[in-house]
Order: sequence, then structure tokens, then C-alpha cells
Amino acid sequence: MLKGTGGAIPLVDALSDGLGVDCVVLGFILESDVIHAPDEHYDVGRFHKGTRSWIRILDAVSSAP
Repeated sequence: MLKGTGGAIPLVDALSDGLGVDCVVLGFILESDVIHAPDEHYDVGRFHKGTRSWIRILDAVSSAP
């Protein structure tokens, strides 16, 4: 199994170990967003698409047997 975590999200590892479950992390950023740089930005439209993606994911998970 592949398990990884980014430097900015060590909480994922703590949650996974503490709860004994696998965590899924999805990113909705582009390289051009230059996250953590002085000219960092994030497109609001992509934020809304990411929100809709999570709604679909959670709906699918809640409907699983």
C-alpha cells in the first residue's frame, strides 16, 4: 500500500494512525498556483468544483454497502 503525506498536512498521518483508518487526500491545485509563494493564488471556480467533487465522493461512500 502506498502511504504518503505532505509536509503541510501531518494531521493526515495522525488521523490515520489514531483512528486506524485509511485517509484520502485530494488536491485541487495547479502548479501555477505557486502555493506558499509570495504570489500564491487559487481560482475560486476550482474551489467550487472541488467542493462539488467532495459532495459526490461522500455521497458515493455513504451509498456503498
